[in-house]
Amino acid sequence: MALIVSVPLQGDFVAAGCYVRIGVVDVIKKDRSDGSFYACADLAVYKDATEAARMADGRLIGQTLV
Repeated sequence: MALIVSVPLQGDFVAAGCYVRIGVVDVIKKDRSDGSFYACADLAVYKDATEAARMADGRLIGQTLV
């Protein structure tokens, strides 16, 4: 799954149209007394879909922004 978003970078720069690949999402029950949950995600941000799709020897080699 991937998202196309604007990503804030260092120096108050915003990169528009970045491709965010969602690797893993873990949902954890935080408080059993009220049943609340939270999620943690492993994300990789690329400048565009082409960079995210770069492969060599069957593995992803695209340069991540964040």
